[in-house]
Amino acid sequence: MKKSELLKLPAMKATKEMYEKAWLEEEYDRYRRPSVTGPKYRKFYRARKTQGILEVDVFYYRDLRLKTSRPAFRIFLHDGKYDTYETIERKWRTATIENLQFGVSYNDGESAAYQTYWITERDRKTIKDFTKNGEESPHSAILGWQQYEKHRKETDRIDDEMAIIPEIPKDFEDWAKKDAVPQYMYYESGKNIGRCTCCGKTQELSGHKYGKEGKCKYCKRKVIYKTYKKSPQITDKSSAALIQKTPAGFVFRYFDVYQRICEGERTEFNIYESIRITYDDLWYRRGIYSYHRYKTTNKVRWCNGYEFGGCYWGGGKEEGKAVLYPRNLKRALKGSKLEYSGLPEFACQNIPFYQQNYIDTATEYQGIEKLVKAGYYNLTADSINGGSDAALSLREKKLRKVLGLQGEYYNLIKKKDPHMREYRALYNCQQAGIRVTWEQVQEMSKYGRDFAIYMRHTTPHKMLRYIRENTTRKWNNGDRQTVTDYHDYLQMAAILGYNMDDPYVLYPKNLKERHDQLVQEQEERKIELQGKKDDQKDGTLREMIKRSGWKAYEMETDDLLMRLPKRVREIRQEGQNQHHCVATYIDRMVSGETCILFIRKKEEPEESYYTVEVREGEVIQVRGKYNKDPGEDVKKFMNTFKKRIQMRKAG
Repeated sequence: MKKSELLKLPAMKATKEMYEKAWLEEEYDRYRRPSVTGPKYRKFYRARKTQGILEVDVFYYRDLRLKTSRPAFRIFLHDGKYDTYETIERKWRTATIENLQFGVSYNDGESAAYQTYWITERDRKTIKDFTKNGEESPHSAILGWQQYEKHRKETDRIDDEMAIIPEIPKDFEDWAKKDAVPQYMYYESGKNIGRCTCCGKTQELSGHKYGKEGKCKYCKRKVIYKTYKKSPQITDKSSAALIQKTPAGFVFRYFDVYQRICEGERTEFNIYESIRITYDDLWYRRGIYSYHRYKTTNKVRWCNGYEFGGCYWGGGKEEGKAVLYPRNLKRALKGSKLEYSGLPEFACQNIPFYQQNYIDTATEYQGIEKLVKAGYYNLTADSINGGSDAALSLREKKLRKVLGLQGEYYNLIKKKDPHMREYRALYNCQQAGIRVTWEQVQEMSKYGRDFAIYMRHTTPHKMLRYIRENTTRKWNNGDRQTVTDYHDYLQMAAILGYNMDDPYVLYPKNLKERHDQLVQEQEERKIELQGKKDDQKDGTLREMIKRSGWKAYEMETDDLLMRLPKRVREIRQEGQNQHHCVATYIDRMVSGETCILFIRKKEEPEESYYTVEVREGEVIQVRGKYNKDPGEDVKKFMNTFKKRIQMRKAG
């Protein structure tokens, strides 16, 4: 119905009962503040249904106390939409009922928390029956109608997408209890009998240690050993995922999983679905949805996009790492691009990983399937979770080429399940051409540095022994150096041209002393090399000074003098002496873009005092040590200098 026709409907008037109720007072308690006395009812509602239109008129208590009979607002709900008319201003409003302004400030103690209302039971039922949204209060029922009308184009589309999502498998929650949360083996301190939180069976233990990992001999689940005394209660939060086929393609579903363990018994378990990502038949993403409060409404539902404060999990993904439900995957993926991706086999390992990373990688590269089918689950997980190592060739179709390993190196990794760091250490050994055992590869992988290139000058056994005996993996304040320090030392020795075949170079008796010596030597070498480069620019600098006429800038007074640099290295030395960045201006001066001059005290002509930049006859800056501004003597000197420049321009 048109707005003009709505206004033809006669407005409802205040009743005698409403006038009486408007004068009722009530005392309100306020948190940590004195209580206040105010009206018992602040808003009054009247409702009626006419020709398929619900009209709700809103009265304010102050108006009723003034014997005003007309409502403050007339709200019309009709044809799936709403219209609101303000009677005082005689204007139509677009605000929902929660945002209507009644011309009252809350500074006088009228807190919004005390906005009580009055309505007859008959009118309340009229509103509830018309809106049919399950809300009991008139305010919430009207707001629900208004918000639905406002957002229904988007929410209807979301609801259509959610309607095709299949039911969760019946055994999904039971699977999550066993494989999506940590399991523990509880035992009494000093005793060898444990009880598994997964299967609940007791068993004899051997070699167990608090906090370490083991395996239940009955359910075969990985467990963590805990004692009743040290860990009487444990609360875990983890994640589970589910991939299903839909009429439109596929859906990835992400669940937050919580469990509480008390005295070795699971006393609480909850699982909540929070994210859904839909894909088409070719595994291209169609949409992402999250379950939370919709916009500014009071509805908790599936929403478009990921809106938890605009934040994302690590790796740029909306979801975190999760264990994937494996029991439906072969059937769900059959005939799709991921049928031969290795995803069903990988999911059976119960390794948390980024599902989207796997999907994106497996749809493009066949190498992921080769790694999984060969049993390289840890390598696959590290590749998916942290980014593939450059040495891995995931585009290849054969395992040897995917790994990039040959001969004895390929045989060394066979039938093992290495992590990425171990694979990288072995690959580095192949590149360096050194022979190693798998135990040595594992030890090298812990250091996070490529020592293989230096083992060509010795043996892995000797270098690893030196590392164990002379370094530590953590920083400390003593003389003992870290593994990183030793690697830096070897790197510097190689760059400086030392004989790396010499055992005295490879294995210094005092690593800290030799490390510091090479740092100093490297710095001296750097300065020497830079000096040679600067010297090569001296001729160009002299030519530019002559061509630009900068010699005329040189001057002196009774106390100070200003001169040009004679060599390029003088500019660099000036920066080191003054602790400022004038050295970065070298190339600009050599090219004629700007001119650098030195101010000196006449009694100390070789000591740096102030540095000046002049560009196109204008003084740009004058800086002392640590970019200090000029003192009075230098200001006076520079005023004289500027006058000379002006006289030169005028002449």
